[in-house]
Amino acid sequence: MTKELYKEIDLIISDLIKKDFIVTNKETSKLYDQGISFLKSNGLIKIERHNNIYVANSEDIYDINKIGIKQYLENKEFDKKLDSDIKEKTLFDLNNKHFINFIFLVFGAFLGWFLTNISESNKETPNIEKLHKAISEKNDSLIQTQHHLNEKNKIIISLKTEIDSVKK
Repeated sequence: MTKELYKEIDLIISDLIKKDFIVTNKETSKLYDQGISFLKSNGLIKIERHNNIYVANSEDIYDINKIGIKQYLENKEFDKKLDSDIKEKTLFDLNNKHFINFIFLVFGAFLGWFLTNISESNKETPNIEKLHKAISEKNDSLIQTQHHLNEKNKIIISLKTEIDSVKK
């Protein structure tokens, strides 16, 4: 669209807001007719009773009057692009939802297994300490037994020597 057509559409809309209707006739310019055609094709105006009287068909006419047709079309294009981007991202999320859930499931299973093994090793630590204590007590008992045996051996040897001395 040309700058002249933008300006013409803005003028048409301004007239429409002021008068509540616009009229076309054989004397209107080609540019004016193009503006009317554009507004009709976008559903912004409609024919009222007679073929040459047009009225507003959309509340967007008031927005266009405030910001101009060029800015309105840019905003509308931006909104379409934004909607398209949101739809793409939503579709991506929906398509990959199962895969992402599977990844979290595997991660959760691994984390659970890891924590269970750590927990079991912590449970075994007191058992290991008990075993160490039992072995230590057993060793002490063996040392005492060995000491008693040594004492008995000393007594036996001393008795043997006494018996040998009495025999002589």
